[in-house]
Amino acid sequence: TTRLAAAWLTPQIQEAIGTELQACDRVMDWFMHVAQTLAKYDIPLEWRLGDGFTVLQHYKKSDSVTVNTFWDGVRSQIKINVTNSKLDRRQQKSGVAPNIVHSIDALHCRKTVNTCLLNGIQDFAMCHDSFGCHLADIDVMSQILREEFVEIYSQNFMEDLYEQVEDQCSAKVFSKIEPPPNLGQLDIQAVLESEFFFG
Repeated sequence: TTRLAAAWLTPQIQEAIGTELQACDRVMDWFMHVAQTLAKYDIPLEWRLGDGFTVLQHYKKSDSVTVNTFWDGVRSQIKINVTNSKLDRRQQKSGVAPNIVHSIDALHCRKTVNTCLLNGIQDFAMCHDSFGCHLADIDVMSQILREEFVEIYSQNFMEDLYEQVEDQCSAKVFSKIEPPPNLGQLDIQAVLESEFFFG
């Protein structure tokens, strides 16, 4: 059945990803280390992107509250979650890698839209990391996508984040945060010539 096939395939895919994308695992582990370390001291994580946009990851714990209501002699109970002031350490750790990736994807989207507008492309459809435009504008947008991507990833985001974290906490807390892992050998400029970088 499909369920059995998926159950067999899932660990195979995870093992392949772990083998082929070890650098990604190291980066993700480092992001979680940073968020987890700050969360131990009840410090939310904040980062600033290349265009100045600031992201605050501040997951709060919630308490379950039961509300009793009576209507026409019938009692009803409703449970609602109410956030409190405490930092949710588990969510801080588990949410950081996808939140950082999505924030950088959003930066790429913003920069692409702005540069498209400067180049006369006014009709487009964007959603996360999908980009669309009229057929006549594809070549221009395709080049803009690559150029903006290269500009963003030519910067070392992890080093920037490491420096930003130093400003967010005491020297004692910062001393517990390991430096970011080294970058790999990818020549980011090669993206400019990649035919299938974005379809």
